[in-house]
Amino acid sequence: MADSEKRHLPLLQPGGDGPDRERPRWHWAGIGGLVVVVTWLPLAMLAQLARARVVADLKAESAQAAAELIKALSSTQRMWLGFVMVILPLLTVVGAGLVGGIVVGRYGEGAGKREATLGGLLAAAFGLLLTISGAGGGAGGLQAWTLPALLIGLLVAVSAYGGAVLGQRLRP
Repeated sequence: MADSEKRHLPLLQPGGDGPDRERPRWHWAGIGGLVVVVTWLPLAMLAQLARARVVADLKAESAQAAAELIKALSSTQRMWLGFVMVILPLLTVVGAGLVGGIVVGRYGEGAGKREATLGGLLAAAFGLLLTISGAGGGAGGLQAWTLPALLIGLLVAVSAYGGAVLGQRLRP
């Protein structure tokens, strides 16, 4: 059978749903959110591992005993503890938002900063749902999670926006 007589399956015909077909812009919000989550989870696990190693020395029977152990640390050790407990987890979120934004900005034909920002917000909402479900339905009530969730959502959205700006500059 010659090449011109070759039969094609209807699903694999050229011009159909292939790589040349442009995706709707809203698809890129979901893709960006997925990239943020897939990037954030391993980074968060590494940050948790670092936290566990630093905190292992601070095992105390009560909160008061832990406070006294922390007071006994040098200022450099306390700064390191604060970095590992607060800054490092925030850096994982910001880094993941940046990566998701870069992917949307670079590869999202017709998509840009708005879709990347929305993807970051979707990922933050997913992270909040994971946190609340892992905390037994929201330890401390919904009010305890509202401000941190808004701040983290803002961080992810801003970093995804910045990533989209970088990604658009990387377009050929």
